[in-house]
Amino acid sequence: DSVSKVTDRTTVAYARVDLHKLGALDSDCNFVADTAYTDLQVQAEPGHCVLWQISLTNASSQMVCDVNIKDAAPDFTTFFPTPPSLIQPSPGSGSCAISGIEIGCTVGNSADSDGDGNPEDFCLKSGEVSQLTFAVQIN
Repeated sequence: DSVSKVTDRTTVAYARVDLHKLGALDSDCNFVADTAYTDLQVQAEPGHCVLWQISLTNASSQMVCDVNIKDAAPDFTTFFPTPPSLIQPSPGSGSCAISGIEIGCTVGNSADSDGDGNPEDFCLKSGEVSQLTFAVQIN
């Protein structure tokens, strides 16, 4: 008789990523904010743009991986053709894509966060910040 051994492993991570989303008026849609970024409602007229800025900070003492930023254009808006701006730790292996009313970005770098010799993708080390800025135009 042979006996099979089964090992069950559960890994719990205690990581905290802080997210802040701010908006600013860009009345002529030149990708330059006309007002300070705020977490309050941004008033804009048809044809004007609103810049959205999403910042992620790894506020834990551990590395976090598979970091993604996803958002959707609000009703009665469309993404303005200006490519989104993505600021991430150097060298930054992430990128953004817009599909319909959704934007999705991967951020960070490859790193072996669990020590198994295989790098994980889109990692932020403790204290690292990534920031996405994109524009939507009011219909």
